[in-house]
Amino acid sequence: MNAGITADTVYEDLKALVLSGTIRPGSRLAPHRLATRLFAGVTPIREALLRLTGERLVEMKVNDGFHLPGVTESSLRDLYAWNEDVVRLSMHLAGKRGSGELSISDDTEDVAKVFQALAAASGSQELEAQIAACNDRLASLRTAETEVFEDWRSEAIELGRELRVISRESARTMHVYHTRRIKNSAKIMIELLNTPDL
Repeated sequence: MNAGITADTVYEDLKALVLSGTIRPGSRLAPHRLATRLFAGVTPIREALLRLTGERLVEMKVNDGFHLPGVTESSLRDLYAWNEDVVRLSMHLAGKRGSGELSISDDTEDVAKVFQALAAASGSQELEAQIAACNDRLASLRTAETEVFEDWRSEAIELGRELRVISRESARTMHVYHTRRIKNSAKIMIELLNTPDL
């Protein structure tokens, strides 16, 4: 098998594991253990961990190896607020471009796809990259949210429907979505910390 394909496959598999929300924040990511789990060599695992460190999905601690980033209520609130800021800017630019209706399915439950479609409508490659990075960093939080909010599915569908057409009402719905998460960051953090260590 081509070494480049192997390295990319290991990276994608490891990234999926990191984003899955099945590893507790702050957990040490031992390359040998990950290699066994993902049926890969230690070298491609280390290379993938370094790539994920560059994406801020993994941290490298001096003399202590790789870890998932730890979480605090403050860091969760900051991340939700940053996501709202980037989404708001995407909405503004998409509205100025007159992008019209976004191509979002009527029944999507995937908030990441909704925000990515909005970023694409903005016409800004930088915003698309920032939304993609936010979506990655929020992936495990969104898994935890399903335990905190019983109505997460209907809320996601409503958000997708509202954001298809950019208006004051859709901006308000987007703000309510983020504010709810900021106010419940302690509960979301508890759910994240209930995840087992790797």
